[in-house]
Amino acid sequence: MIETSILKSQSEIEAIAEEWGALHARVGRSPYSDYEWLRVWWDALGKNDARCLHVIIRREDGKLAGVLPLTVAHIGGIRFMHAAGHKAFYYCDMLAENPVQAAELWAAARRSSAYDFADIRDVHAESMCYAALSAFACKRDTINAYTVRGNWPSGEDWLASLSANTRRNHARYTRKLEEKGTLRFEATRSGALPIEIVDSMIKRKIEWSKAQGKRGLFTHSSVSMFYHRILDLALRQDRLMFSWLACGDVVVACIASFLYRGAMQGYVITYDRTWAEYSPGNVALAHSIMWAIDNGMTTVDLGQGGNSYKAKFSNEIRECAEFTFSGSLRGQILEMAFIALRKVKRILKPDILDPG
Repeated sequence: MIETSILKSQSEIEAIAEEWGALHARVGRSPYSDYEWLRVWWDALGKNDARCLHVIIRREDGKLAGVLPLTVAHIGGIRFMHAAGHKAFYYCDMLAENPVQAAELWAAARRSSAYDFADIRDVHAESMCYAALSAFACKRDTINAYTVRGNWPSGEDWLASLSANTRRNHARYTRKLEEKGTLRFEATRSGALPIEIVDSMIKRKIEWSKAQGKRGLFTHSSVSMFYHRILDLALRQDRLMFSWLACGDVVVACIASFLYRGAMQGYVITYDRTWAEYSPGNVALAHSIMWAIDNGMTTVDLGQGGNSYKAKFSNEIRECAEFTFSGSLRGQILEMAFIALRKVKRILKPDILDPG
């Protein structure tokens, strides 16, 4: 027997935490569909944003077989359906054993009467969400996601495979940094997080967002709490690689990455802008990729955006998309109005992409 239901209270979701964890261990494709990760997001960010839980689950003969974690946010009198982890996790994700289950979970989301229209962002082209949403939703924004994939014997071999111009720039900026002080790339996967470096990473992202007039994750009052909690959780689960590049006594760049099933997912990269002429973010990123290869990773997902600095290190470019849909005439009208208003805003103030 197949049953699909929608969980809307925290207590209902906590009741299936163990089953959810077991399903994720069996079929999870990224850490972003892990119950504990979504719980951190909900506690730090989600529940403070006029959101309601809207988690769709599927049972087959009583056994949990699928989870589609969604929320509904009430903004300006409109009920927006979003993926859980909205604007905090790089990819929309779900749990399902096969594409048919995934499609049926999204069909249940579409039938729900609890939203006006859905705005589902950061949907990776290889995910089950992408295939299911492509069958009925409107594809809106698309952005490139950059990946390093291969079986190089070592990180140095990967570096040697890059274009001559990229190698020259890496060597030149490395040399310039070494002229300023002893250059060290350091990484931690266990023990205690370097709190001062983590705090400086968050501070730089907040400052960049404010300078660009961008509203979102880094203008949220609880962003610092969220990052400390999610990095601590990833560390406890042996899924974190936190690295930094130091020149003398100064940390000039740092990167937080997640490890999952033989892949490393770049999450946050920041650099000290007073050192911008030395391109410390690029140097740190190259070292991070080499570390991943030297430690057995066959895939390094550099995430979305930042075209110029990520593209030169990548050998695969994949699409990441936004999908919208509605389940009523009112929802369709609101959806069209939302997209039209956004177009106007972008003409007046285009988005600026920057690694921060």
